[in-house]
Amino acid sequence: PNKVLLVFLDEQAKELDAELQERQRQRANIEILRKNILNGEITSVNSISDIDNIMAGRRKLKRIHGTMLGVGVVLDIVEIATLVLGILKGIWWPFVLGMIFVILTAAALIRMAHNSTAYVCPECNAKFQPSIKEFFFARHTTKTRKLTCTECNHKGWCVETYADEQ
Repeated sequence: PNKVLLVFLDEQAKELDAELQERQRQRANIEILRKNILNGEITSVNSISDIDNIMAGRRKLKRIHGTMLGVGVVLDIVEIATLVLGILKGIWWPFVLGMIFVILTAAALIRMAHNSTAYVCPECNAKFQPSIKEFFFARHTTKTRKLTCTECNHKGWCVETYADEQ
């Protein structure tokens, strides 16, 4: 009976440890969310699962922004290197090919960013994706974009979120 009791107690301890880890993760998410709300970044949250979804979306958006930054640096290097080659050596065909590559890659990056992001209207809390044209030309900050809501037609600063698979 002592062996059975010890196994039972070990299992109970494992379950409690798992629950503690889950609660600590939720608590950390709540603190991050509090900071976001104080910075005016989050609008509507109804449950802990909403918090989890928001945090997962933030991580995905960070990855997308990192990819865009990394690819952007490579594109800058291609532009500068082929321009310098053209100026110094008088060989311009690499610059022309490089610019075609840069433009096509930049277009693909813009499309990826558009498909990966959605926006939350501050008036009606609707989550929507603007047209690619509005997305491209809209004024924006790192976390907001001035858009027209597709639900209520409010034009204003909307909060960027990760676009769920639609």
